Amino acid sequence: MAYEVILKGFNTLANGLNNAKTVIDNANKAMMEKATLMVQAEAKVLSPVDTGTLRRSITRKVEQNNGMYIGRVGTNIKYAPYQEYGTKRGVPAKMYLHGALAKMQANKDIIKELGQKILDGIIK
Repeated sequence: MAYEVILKGFNTLANGLNNAKTVIDNANKAMMEKATLMVQAEAKVLSPVDTGTLRRSITRKVEQNNGMYIGRVGTNIKYAPYQEYGTKRGVPAKMYLHGALAKMQANKDIIKELGQKILDGIIK
């Protein structure tokens, strides 16, 4: 007497699990790209404008380090920190970078919705 066991769909499951890391990695990268784009856009809105140099200099970058995506939004303009934090000599703090990040962090629903849309698009 012998029993026969047949696994149906196992190959599909195995392929899906093999692709899971790629799907999650792609979703993480896409979410960080979108998040930094949103912070960059808000920082440009909040930045003080005289000649527009500071506003135009606000850039974003997404890098992968040890399996994690790191997003950076900032500027290389020398006077940017004085505009961001102010000075003792009377330049008031504008907090355009911190303000943009705070707005993004405060609206967690946008982040959740963004993540869900990205996952939905990748999994389909």
